[in-house]
Amino acid sequence: MKTFLETLFDPAVVDTSLYVLKFENTLKEEMREDLSYFNSLEKKVESLKSQPLKQKNEFSKTNDRLLEECMAKDLMSIILSYYKDIDEYMDMACQLLEKTAECENLETELSKLKRYFGNKSNHKLLLRFASLEKHSNSLEFALRHNNEKLVYENSWRKQYAKRFHDYSTQH
Repeated sequence: MKTFLETLFDPAVVDTSLYVLKFENTLKEEMREDLSYFNSLEKKVESLKSQPLKQKNEFSKTNDRLLEECMAKDLMSIILSYYKDIDEYMDMACQLLEKTAECENLETELSKLKRYFGNKSNHKLLLRFASLEKHSNSLEFALRHNNEKLVYENSWRKQYAKRFHDYSTQH
């Protein structure tokens, strides 16, 4: 038989224990939801941490591609410049040959005229010959200077092309 106190408090204890159980279940459910939310936040943080690395790799690849394009364009520019220098050199060499032939013709003509006219009209021809000789010498000097420049630039281009080849084989 139950005591008076047990009968009096028994429904209250049962009600309280039901409320406690309900509260405990509700609390557990909220903790599960919080844990699930926390896990999703952790996943987002991990994905955000990996994004800069992916972006860095993409940027590095783009940068390498642009560098290779620039180097290829520089190399093409050097090659075209080299051919332009060769063309200029050949033009100057042709001019020198033409002027040298002209000087030789004038010299031959002068010697013929010397024999024919004597010393009176030689003065004009000598001045003309001297002028052509000076021009020929300046062309010869310019040709030598361009030849030295061409040799120097050619060695520099070979070194640059070797560096470009070494770089491109590394990447």
